[in-house]
Amino acid sequence: MIEGTYAVYRGLTCKVIAHTGNEVEVVTDVSADIAEQLGFEPSEVQHEPQVMYHKWIPLDDIDELYELKQEARYQGTVFD
Repeated sequence: MIEGTYAVYRGLTCKVIAHTGNEVEVVTDVSADIAEQLGFEPSEVQHEPQVMYHKWIPLDDIDELYELKQEARYQGTVFD
């Protein structure tokens, strides 16, 4: 996974790409069938190697919201 904020929505982990008020916009690369069942819209960006799906979701409908951060340590020094 890539650093950033993630949301678990109906058992699916998605990357949060925007957060406004009481909603978050998430993106995922699941199959078209799963995306359609969960109400995701396909991305309109044509140059992506695979279709990405996005959706605005109210925070009340999010199962879990968390931040993923990686760090490296070398001889006692922490690098972000």
